Amino acid sequence: METKNEQKNKPFCIGIIVTETNAEDIAYYNEQFKEINKLYQDKVRLLFFGYKPENDKWNILEGVKYEYVKPVSLIHYFKQLIANEFDLLFIPLINDVYNVTSEDHEKYMEAGSLEIPVITVNMYPYANIIRSDFNGFIYESREVFVDYLKDLLYTKVNEGLVKLCGKRAYEYVMKDFNFSIKNIDNVSNVYS
Repeated sequence: METKNEQKNKPFCIGIIVTETNAEDIAYYNEQFKEINKLYQDKVRLLFFGYKPENDKWNILEGVKYEYVKPVSLIHYFKQLIANEFDLLFIPLINDVYNVTSEDHEKYMEAGSLEIPVITVNMYPYANIIRSDFNGFIYESREVFVDYLKDLLYTKVNEGLVKLCGKRAYEYVMKDFNFSIKNIDNVSNVYS
């Protein structure tokens, strides 16, 4: 069992889920990842879940200090998501037609079901789901992401807000995003 000192000395873990379709989104934040490395060194871990460096033709993490976990089968996905011990899930997105029209909120639901808060840019559909500083975190653009993260790590972690947002995300996902008859309208309204 971990003691409070071990938990306190453990680096804050920012998780990024890598899929077959988000390499460009991740590469878009390369400079921000390097800046996080420079600012926080060993106090913040960047953990890329689902990343296979040997298959990365574009070298999307060039110059970034990171850790990774290779993709796992669907059967082991949630078990590995839990084992990663993310403190925060970052969903990097480029504001483009694909991302705005993809209607993809699954990462929020997956993370929320495990009490992991999400941070992402103010963009549809996440902007319709996340109330910043309540059940996740929304920043305005890539250009302000690192400053927003600095404030989050300095203020909101110490105030317990990150963990509280994770708990609220869990409550939100369990209450409003299950597939009961009552919630079909809630799920549908995310996309209206």
